[in-house]
Amino acid sequence: DAFARLPGTPIVVLYPNTGVSTIQKAQMQTASNDVCVLGVDADFDFCQTMVKDLFNDKSFLADVNQVLPGLHLSSANSIN
Repeated sequence: DAFARLPGTPIVVLYPNTGVSTIQKAQMQTASNDVCVLGVDADFDFCQTMVKDLFNDKSFLADVNQVLPGLHLSSANSIN
């Protein structure tokens, strides 16, 4: 929700399809037009590992910087 309050901030949310309530899913999916919510057929640990791996992938970060110069990646929730 805090990231969604920053207009123009692209946000990607990963969550386990079977790990959240219907209400939680609705909250995430209606947060903002700048939010891309992705349900994953895995557990929350997988979602965390995927984000951590991307944040440590120098090739991915270089690609992101080339497409969106100046973009800073951040995470929220239990990854912090």
